[in-house]
Amino acid sequence: MKATSVGTEFLSQSPKPVNACSSMSAQFQGNAAESNLIRRVNEGDAEAFYELVRPYERAVFLAALSIVNSIRLVLRAAGVLERT
Repeated sequence: MKATSVGTEFLSQSPKPVNACSSMSAQFQGNAAESNLIRRVNEGDAEAFYELVRPYERAVFLAALSIVNSIRLVLRAAGVLERT
């Protein structure tokens, strides 16, 4: 699944039975792939950096947006309190 399709597409998928061994194997392969990307990033490979962070890009953006919106709400509330 692409990082940009997180949300309704994920929720609409029906659950599939998972074989514990294959699940663990897939998880290990994912970690090995990430380890390889991290090694490449440490060697200065900029494209590897983008490959590593791309799956998390949307989640990080939404978290940052949430923090900024929370700060705006606090500042707006403080402004209201000053006026009263």
